[in-house]
Amino acid sequence: MTSASPDYRFFGAYRLMLAWLVMTSHSANHLASWVTPLALGNVGVFAFFVLSGFVIAEACDRFYPGAPQRFLANRLLRIYPTYWVACALALAIYIPLGHPELRLDASSVLGNLAILYARPGTFFWLSLIWAVGIELRFYFVAALMNAALRVFHARRGLVFTLFGAGALALYLITTASDFSRLATFRHAPFFMLGMTAYYAIARSSRRAALAATATLPFALHSYFLYNAPGPAPAVTTALFALALGLMTLAAYARVSAHTARIDKVLGDLTYPLYLVHWPMVYLVDRLFPWKGLASYGAIAAASLSTAAAVLLIEQPITRLRDKVRRRRLYG
Repeated sequence: MTSASPDYRFFGAYRLMLAWLVMTSHSANHLASWVTPLALGNVGVFAFFVLSGFVIAEACDRFYPGAPQRFLANRLLRIYPTYWVACALALAIYIPLGHPELRLDASSVLGNLAILYARPGTFFWLSLIWAVGIELRFYFVAALMNAALRVFHARRGLVFTLFGAGALALYLITTASDFSRLATFRHAPFFMLGMTAYYAIARSSRRAALAATATLPFALHSYFLYNAPGPAPAVTTALFALALGLMTLAAYARVSAHTARIDKVLGDLTYPLYLVHWPMVYLVDRLFPWKGLASYGAIAAASLSTAAAVLLIEQPITRLRDKVRRRRLYG
């Protein structure tokens, strides 16, 4: 049996699992009462942040060394077109059903479409998009680091050290100020953990492995603080640590070419599923008064089928991204 490329990371099914956790968290009122305290959505979102750090480092290292503009162009093409399609879908559900919080004034529309900036109090058509906004900000940080590596190529270690130390310093500042300033950097340890893990695994770098080991407590600390107001912060932090362990196994896994193709399809479903499940939850809540596994199944089926349809719409954008990347992913 033919093996997949050694560069292939078995992350597709793992990513879909994380998106499923987020969907399950947002559908928790259809499930048993013990599901909510697990904060499965937080496990999914913050594990996504770590995985995003890994993918950012891999992209900059393999596809965009010294090309921050192409890296940013590719990532923006990944985020925005699919998001705008999901926004249109959400409006197609909210308007006929009369969502009580929906506003369509110019400020609200622009705030939703832009992701990165919205006036305080703006109702987001896809409320979970805050996490995508965090990712976007770290894409810009990664592009800046990529540019610095191009200029100071002979001092790569110094560039990594300065960016890493600066990110951790900003994290500690935001922690000390109760996350009230520079709030984006409360999430820095997650992205740093993913990036250092990439170099530790792909480059067999001992320095990166030590950096990842040193960063892990900060990531667990940040996750615990975020969940501290909840009913079971220790339990959900343990689940988050388990998710990181599964990510490590997936990073090292070697699979057949056939399994890799299936895994890639599952991974491609992840972002559309992450976006479209939110309006699907609202749709089922409004149209069906019953709660339980049947309604949860309806949410899951509607979300998966809609995500698959969005995936078909994405194909022209995928081809454009391949041109920006100058090669097919894993092709």
